Amino acid sequence: MSFDVKETIEKMKLDAKVLEFEETVDSVETACRAASARPSEIVKTLVVEADGEPAVALVPGDRRLDSRRLKEVLGARDVKLAFRARLRELVGLEAGEVTPLAPSIYSLKCVVDSSILERERIIVGGGTHHRLVEISVRDLLKLLKGHIAAEISKVG
Repeated sequence: MSFDVKETIEKMKLDAKVLEFEETVDSVETACRAASARPSEIVKTLVVEADGEPAVALVPGDRRLDSRRLKEVLGARDVKLAFRARLRELVGLEAGEVTPLAPSIYSLKCVVDSSILERERIIVGGGTHHRLVEISVRDLLKLLKGHIAAEISKVG
């Protein structure tokens, strides 16, 4: 799957800015260093399988996904993170490339950690290992039309 976040930003008229880096930014730690940001400003886009169906969870970089809470919110018996080969199979992206701005992501059921709603802007993955996107939370939520806001993270 090939897409360009810049096209999505233009097409959807999103209040967002693409940040390009020479170094890789495929973890919270490397993204923080490159963007001079705090972990709470970085948002992880996690692809999960809920009873075998793909879904997305957006969680602040300084928190961990609470799988038990996500199961409750999705009404699922089983929720597990999609890794490597399964990730590519489900959404056409590799680990480190996942972004909520990819059509294969924003078309899925998405649960946004409620703490994200308190922020005006966040930084998310940019679709490559060398790109991030700073985006208005309001615009991101518009893109994620059917999102559910819930407390799905925990400290740690």
